[in-house]
Amino acid sequence: MRTLGKVVVGIGLLVVALGLANAIRTKDVPPSLASPPAATRDAGADRAAPGDRATASPSGSATAATPAREKIVVAFKLDRDITSGHYLGERWVSPATFAFAQPGKQYTTYAKLQKVGDDGTTIDLSGDWSTSDPKMIAISRDEPGQVTIVVREPGEAQLVASAGGQRKVLQVRATRHPDAMEVAFVQSPPVQ
Repeated sequence: MRTLGKVVVGIGLLVVALGLANAIRTKDVPPSLASPPAATRDAGADRAAPGDRATASPSGSATAATPAREKIVVAFKLDRDITSGHYLGERWVSPATFAFAQPGKQYTTYAKLQKVGDDGTTIDLSGDWSTSDPKMIAISRDEPGQVTIVVREPGEAQLVASAGGQRKVLQVRATRHPDAMEVAFVQSPPVQ
């Protein structure tokens, strides 16, 4: 019964997240919900400065200012048990914290590195992956640009994905329960 409750809560959170993401993409969300208050926002770690975009000259032609800075994120594949009954197909998400539990003694997920443009479009990248604790976390390449991550032991470690001169560092925290492995992946801002 507890597992069913977790699945229902997970589906509810997924529906809310997808609705909010769609609203942000179509710009139907009030500004107060679309971006955090200025006091809590990181002063430009993930965002381009206002002067880093191309600007229009008085004649109407675009002038090339400093190009906008693109960021990279790690996207995780949602479990088919969550998405299959809702006709969502294969879904990839890149939240600041990706945390789930799976039955058994280890946790398996699929991830890929993506470049995110200013308009929100994503491009899959084929990057390099490494871990600070290979005994705890195993990484294997599957399809081009996609990796399988297996967390075999409880503990804390780092997962590093890099491409195009940028690195993404993820803090991995794993807890083993009597019948499941619970894992959280926390993404840091990209490092140049």
